[in-house]
Amino acid sequence: ASGELERLASSVARYAERAVVLSQLEAGNPDQLACKRIGAPLLFGRLWEETGCRAVVKALLAERLFEFAVERAVFAIVLHRLMVCGSDRACEKWLADYAVPDVDGLALHHLYRAMTWLGEELAADQQAGATPFAARTVKDLIEEQLFAHRRDLFSECCGDCNSPRMCELKFPQGDATAWPTGRAAAGAQDILLAWRMDAGGSTWGTRDDSGTSS
Repeated sequence: ASGELERLASSVARYAERAVVLSQLEAGNPDQLACKRIGAPLLFGRLWEETGCRAVVKALLAERLFEFAVERAVFAIVLHRLMVCGSDRACEKWLADYAVPDVDGLALHHLYRAMTWLGEELAADQQAGATPFAARTVKDLIEEQLFAHRRDLFSECCGDCNSPRMCELKFPQGDATAWPTGRAAAGAQDILLAWRMDAGGSTWGTRDDSGTSS
């Protein structure tokens, strides 16, 4: 009996929610109703976190004394460019329809200032590698630090595929920790049927001690 009452109460609650919405529409109060999209902010917000974009931007802003959330403004601008593109003015209006975390209070002039920061020229001692027609800016620094943030250890070894069934893994530095058995020496070459290295440097492989690929 209690289960039936709970189901009845749940049905009544769902009906009550619909009734509240309909009553507001009938009363001519659409301003009391709000609907915001959550998909894009959730998806790209997670990518923003996992790729290190948020950490890199916040690190570069650590010594700046901005009085608004510049990182949130940059994310809002990036999200707007990904979804519909357009001007910063269009971005301000577009944000009203999306549930982007921590952007309450951001105004158009904040978006302008965030874009100005991204295009801010770096100091003279940070201009190495600049092209003849454009100085290095904060945007370039973000790209470089993102690369460093995402860089793994694949550059420390090289894999040569000699056949579809056999790979030759070379350790130029002879790092004994690079192979789980600890038998890698300087200049040593191990014949592997398959190998894999993760971003943490751990290596797995199938060794072919017999000298054949079978």
